[in-house]
Amino acid sequence: MLTGLSSAYPSARPSVTHSLTQPSTCSHTHRSKNDLSKQLTELKNELPNLQVQRPAATLSASRLLGSRDLREFYEDMKCKPLDLRPKKTRAIQRILTPHQKKQKTLKQRDKNIHFPLRKYAVNAA
Repeated sequence: MLTGLSSAYPSARPSVTHSLTQPSTCSHTHRSKNDLSKQLTELKNELPNLQVQRPAATLSASRLLGSRDLREFYEDMKCKPLDLRPKKTRAIQRILTPHQKKQKTLKQRDKNIHFPLRKYAVNAA
């Protein structure tokens, strides 16, 4: 590794600081066994009191509650946000509705008006 480049380009990972700093091993060498055991029991007692937050779980729960309220708000409206619409495959989304299938172009309507189906009556004698 080139040492000159390390100062010019900072590392991609940011430095992480923990609330509980982990002391190095060399700092414990001069302490007595009783002091170390006392510190160990203190840390063990402190450990259950520490709470680890799960932001993903809280965010998903709040999103579910918010989306439920949004669904109720947009229930009677014609246009809904994309994430509240029913989840379907792309093929199903692109299928024409029955109303769209019945519609005719202006040109086809004019043809039907000007050239209607001929009705012939056959005399069966």
